[in-house]
Amino acid sequence: MNRLQGTECAIGAVSSRVAAWEAQLAERQPKLPNADLASLSKGAGTALEEIGRDVGEVSARLRWLVEQVNGNLGRPTTAQIEYIGIYDRRVRDTQPKLDALWKGDLAKLNAGLPAAGLAPLQPD
Repeated sequence: MNRLQGTECAIGAVSSRVAAWEAQLAERQPKLPNADLASLSKGAGTALEEIGRDVGEVSARLRWLVEQVNGNLGRPTTAQIEYIGIYDRRVRDTQPKLDALWKGDLAKLNAGLPAAGLAPLQPD
């Protein structure tokens, strides 16, 4: 798999994970019994929105770049190759943010959900 394909796969994986967690949070949000859990849920939702926006921006820029490369009869330029690397790093930098969110606020939220009669969030 080349770098471009790897970046596109990483975008899909992050986007899927963000969407799944956002849906799970939205389902539980109105049922949360106290302000502490509601605050954790809201903070996690905000963090997910930021990550989703960033990955969406990278995805749009990458699509534009792919169109430019595909429209060129020659090899990609050095700048185009560099930008693919930049976008790849930006997407891969979201993974530690998602992991930290899962181990931080979402873990705290999950710890309180069973007492409220709600199922814990699923990792994916």
